[in-house]
Amino acid sequence: MEFQYIKQNSFEQRYLESFKLKQKNPNLLPIIIEQNMPKYIFEKSKNPEKLQKFQKIAVNKTLSVEMLLEQLRQKYQEFVGHQGSLYFIVGRNKLLLNFYNTNCLEDLYQKYAEKDGWLYLVIKQMECLS
Repeated sequence: MEFQYIKQNSFEQRYLESFKLKQKNPNLLPIIIEQNMPKYIFEKSKNPEKLQKFQKIAVNKTLSVEMLLEQLRQKYQEFVGHQGSLYFIVGRNKLLLNFYNTNCLEDLYQKYAEKDGWLYLVIKQMECLS
């Protein structure tokens, strides 16, 4: 899976930015969240500017994965609607399942962070049939 942030910034830039962030506050983890939503979501959205292709966040390492995913669900649910579901991918191709989400972010970071110091998460939307 190709990440826009990786394409747009050199390894040195990405590494330096994550290093500075971790050095400034060792309790925070640098995370890049990229959304991979279908084009029609942008077209029907009332606030398409909120749907950034990627965003950088720094999250307390003691936060649970479940809490982070719930915050992201709340943020993106207005774009998905009631018939859609959000899925989260980490480590370029690993789907985060509900039973896995009880771990703290630090565990996820240690396992899946890239060599540039960032943990990359992808948010995907899929329609659910009822």
